[in-house]
Amino acid sequence: MKLSRIPLFLLGALLLAPAAFASGHAHYTIPAAPSDGLTQFDFPIKVLKYPDGFKDGYFFAYQYELQHKVKDAQGRNGYNGFYIGIQRHEKGNTAVCSYFGKGAHCVGGSARGGADGMKGWSGSIPYPWVIGRKYTLHVERVGPDKYAAIAADEEGWEGSIIDEQGQKSVIAVYAVAKELGNLHPSEGFWVEKYANRTKLPEIVVSFGAPVGHADGKTYPGIISGTEKAGDNQTWTRVGEPTTEAIMTSGPSEEKKQP
Repeated sequence: MKLSRIPLFLLGALLLAPAAFASGHAHYTIPAAPSDGLTQFDFPIKVLKYPDGFKDGYFFAYQYELQHKVKDAQGRNGYNGFYIGIQRHEKGNTAVCSYFGKGAHCVGGSARGGADGMKGWSGSIPYPWVIGRKYTLHVERVGPDKYAAIAADEEGWEGSIIDEQGQKSVIAVYAVAKELGNLHPSEGFWVEKYANRTKLPEIVVSFGAPVGHADGKTYPGIISGTEKAGDNQTWTRVGEPTTEAIMTSGPSEEKKQP
């Protein structure tokens, strides 16, 4: 399996064995995307069920990558990828946009160095997402006209969340080398069970097929395949071709990790 195709939550588990349980994941693609990639993504997401009294345990996210990889000193491809999603903590609900790998710096929004103990950046903001409401996780290419810290040989990638009224909240903005190209048209999305808990309740979340944009044109996506990892998890596919995947996870009993 190529490293670039491993979901980020599994990559972290393989490299660091953190306190995260196996989770459900699936894939999307933009079939008619231009050969030079996309400059924007819109990822629709809606949490349909999440017990009010349960303050942590799950993370819902889309993963996306650029067309080319950061190379190491020997000219070998390294790993570099992003994820964007929503999460709940004891202190409240959040929106998250992070970068895994080398070769990036934060130029806007809110982020700190490091990504689950690996190279990269972790960006998050408090965000009062509500069960039953649709949100759009939006990614777009930006330049120094919007964020002055982006150098002439860099491209900026802004991650934000947009509510049903069109109100946009920027989560984080990362600048990378222009040579990495635009957005790759295919990647995945996932539900991560991250808490070290003995019991997790049932949750239900809807992931819509993303929509890509480039040069003023819109490119609809599809759910290109589903996979299940972990116990008590099921996917329901909607449409043909599939334009929505609904993930049900739990309830489950989990053994605490040492």
